[in-house]
Amino acid sequence: MEILTTQNLSKHFGGLVAVNDVSLKVTEGCLTSLIGPNGAGKTTLFNLLTGLMKPDEGRIHFQQVDITAYPPHRIVKEGVARSFQIVNIFGELTLLENVRVAVQAQKGHGLEMFASVNSSSFHEVNEQAAAIVKATGLGGKERTIAKNLSYGDKRLLEIAIALASKPRLLLMDEPTSGLASRETGKMREFIQNLAKELTILLIEHDMNIVLSISDHIAVLHQGRVIAEGGPDAIRRNADVQEAYLGGL
Repeated sequence: MEILTTQNLSKHFGGLVAVNDVSLKVTEGCLTSLIGPNGAGKTTLFNLLTGLMKPDEGRIHFQQVDITAYPPHRIVKEGVARSFQIVNIFGELTLLENVRVAVQAQKGHGLEMFASVNSSSFHEVNEQAAAIVKATGLGGKERTIAKNLSYGDKRLLEIAIALASKPRLLLMDEPTSGLASRETGKMREFIQNLAKELTILLIEHDMNIVLSISDHIAVLHQGRVIAEGGPDAIRRNADVQEAYLGGL
C-alpha cells in the first residue's frame, strides 16, 4: 500500500523547471531512494513534500489525505518528518536537551520545561527523549553540548530530533554527506535498522549504499523521473547509466 503519492508535481523558478511532472509512489514499510545528478531536483522535491515550497502544479497525498496546501508543521503532525542535508540542531543545548525539546513540541508544548521548578512533571518527556537517544546509538553522550559532537553524531542527533515527532514516513536528505568512511558505515547500518520500523524516503549520493539497502529506487534527471525499479533494474537501465551511474 502506498503511504505517499504525488501526481504530476511541478515546480518552476522563472524559466527553470526544477521538478517536472513527477508522479511518485512510496510504498509503506519500504526504503525508497531518490537519486540523480546534482541539480536534478531532488531537494526541491523534498521541499514540496514537506511544505517548505508549494508546487505550481500537481497534488501530494499522504495516507490518502491531500496535504498539498498544508504548512510544514501540519505535515509533521500528519506523520512526515525530515532530516536536512545541512545539519540543523541547537548547538548550545546538550544532546539530550535537543531531543527533549523535540519530544515536548510533539506533545504540543513549548519550552516551559526549562522554566519549570518541578522537573518530575516532565518525567515522561525525559523517558521518551532518553529512549530515542539510545535507539540512535548516542547513549552516553546525553550531556555533551551539541556543537561539540562529531559531525557524524550531529547527523544522528538531527535524525533523533526528527524521530521525536513519531513519524510514519521519514525523509532523509544526504545523511552520509561529509562523513568519514567509518561514520558512513555506522550511518548505513543505522538506516537499515531504522527501515525495519518505519517507511523511509532517502536522497543519497553514495551509490554503493543506495544499491545495497534500497527496496525501490526512483531516478530524477532534469526534474523528471526517468526510471524506477529495484536495485538490479536500476543498475542495468541504460538511461540511468547515461544520466548518472557512469556505466555501473
